[in-house]
Amino acid sequence: MSISPIPPSPASRAEDPQAAASAEPIPVAGPSFEDQLRAFWEAQRSRIVTLVAVVTLVILGKGAWEMYQARQEAGIAADFAKAKTSEQLQRFAVEHPGNALAGVAHLRLADEAYEAGKFTDAAASYGKAVAALKEGPLSSRARIGQGITQVLGGDRAGGTATLKALADDLTAAVSVRAEAGYHVASLAAEAGDAAALQSSLEQLTRVAPQSLWAQRASLLRPISTPTATPAAPAPAVSFPTKGK
Repeated sequence: MSISPIPPSPASRAEDPQAAASAEPIPVAGPSFEDQLRAFWEAQRSRIVTLVAVVTLVILGKGAWEMYQARQEAGIAADFAKAKTSEQLQRFAVEHPGNALAGVAHLRLADEAYEAGKFTDAAASYGKAVAALKEGPLSSRARIGQGITQVLGGDRAGGTATLKALADDLTAAVSVRAEAGYHVASLAAEAGDAAALQSSLEQLTRVAPQSLWAQRASLLRPISTPTATPAAPAPAVSFPTKGK
């Protein structure tokens, strides 16, 4: 019967360098996830706390700013509601430049000047309304008013350019472009500019062919008088009748 060799004990392996070298290594357990997380926190604690504090301040600051803006707008709206006279509207517009309600104030002042026949003042106020309102239906109305009052105030070229720019503005409403285009066509017809009139009529046909403005513009076309057919000249040679 064969006897299996007894493996050397750890103590004997330690005494025998060759046996210790050939022995399998004993696995050593690494740090746990909790230990790694704790080590990361200890190393990055100050940075994380600072980052959280900055984010919190940004959120609080944004909320405070929005609240401040809302209160400011509410105060401006209250001031606008109190403006009844032209002087109060003018003062409101000066105190709140660039605000949309300041644009509305300028628009009301422009309408008042237009009704009073002060076309130069009206054109200036309409221009200020356009600058404050920037876009939207009120801005478009102000642009049309500006162009018309420029013409009525003597600046025909400037008014035509203002209306033409609105008629060409692809961002404006179709109805607004059609109205501006009609005024351009009307000015061209009044000036006897056949080429400009034809161009405006063609643009109206493309933009809003079924609109009231296109129908009104069609009446601006010059009516061509048909040329009368000349009578046939009498024959130069006459033939005698039979029996004569």
